[in-house]
Amino acid sequence: MPATPTATRLDDAAGARLDDAVVNDYFRLRKGIEIVTQQIAGLQAYVTQVCLAQ
Repeated sequence: MPATPTATRLDDAAGARLDDAVVNDYFRLRKGIEIVTQQIAGLQAYVTQVCLAQ
């Protein structure tokens, strides 16, 4: 062992990275949110134009 302790340097560490499966799940969920948002907007338009117009 060295007589003097050496400091751990943060810039030597590799950057944190998500697993590929997690990244794919993230983008799949984002796409799902986008689709559901469009569906809700369509349903709201239908209710406003058809159901409430009567």
